[in-house]
Amino acid sequence: MALGASAATASPAASTQFNAHGEAVATGSDTAAPPPCVYQPPAAGVISTLAVYVTGYTNIAKLGGAEVVSVSCTQLQIRSHTTAFKNGALHLIGTATGNFDSSGLMQSSPSTGTFLAYGFMPATATMVLEETAPMEIISDIQLTGSPIGGHTYIRFPVIAKVTKLSINGTPVDLGSSCTTVQSLYSTDPDPAQDTHDHVVMDGYSFDAAGIKPGDYTLSGGGPLSSTVTIPPFHHCGADGEFDSILTASISGPGNYIKEIQPKYGCDGISAATNAPDTGCTADLQPTDIPQPER
Repeated sequence: MALGASAATASPAASTQFNAHGEAVATGSDTAAPPPCVYQPPAAGVISTLAVYVTGYTNIAKLGGAEVVSVSCTQLQIRSHTTAFKNGALHLIGTATGNFDSSGLMQSSPSTGTFLAYGFMPATATMVLEETAPMEIISDIQLTGSPIGGHTYIRFPVIAKVTKLSINGTPVDLGSSCTTVQSLYSTDPDPAQDTHDHVVMDGYSFDAAGIKPGDYTLSGGGPLSSTVTIPPFHHCGADGEFDSILTASISGPGNYIKEIQPKYGCDGISAATNAPDTGCTADLQPTDIPQPER
């Protein structure tokens, strides 16, 4: 999709290749220009907003390889900042909501990958992730004591929708409702919320291995990760005749996702100053286009 007057540029070419074992291996990164991602001023009850691009890789366990996740627009709404003492240490607690933004729809940009259906039949599928409710974001950063740092958890229910499929180079008619039967899901670190109906992305600034503070913050970006289960597919084709191909080839547990949120998005301060070096283009879109990282 064209970016209009934005100064953003496209990433290097991407391709999916098969190794000697017939496993799909992605190389390069997304070829398409990033989609429109226009800054949206805060609504009532919102402290500030941020328009930001995200991209990354996903390792589909059944395919034995990685697929590039196309650059997508995300709109974030910062709701609150509070401080609290926990076990004698000062914590900064932040809450936010968010959503993918694809021409006003709460879905990611389309990503296309090639795989071997049933291990021998070449197939190419184009997929988007559709949110069924907004992202809920909570950040808990310890500011004093040891260790300094914390986690930002992004929770959202999202189904995978396959919009195009070709088998042996021949396009097939999937219809308009080829989706997973429910949301993709991951294990929630909060047992009370471990309901297997949403994905949890973790952006951390420390862990038990001593990763230094500053790896991820909501406003400053960084890596986000999750390991998700992809449910079976249904309604793929007039009588669901392609359900089994997609389910057998893609669905299942153990699919690792790593997304990158860049340092700069387009926020209210950048939008007000209209200075390209502060994160916004002249038409109020992010200047910082992330590159996927393994």
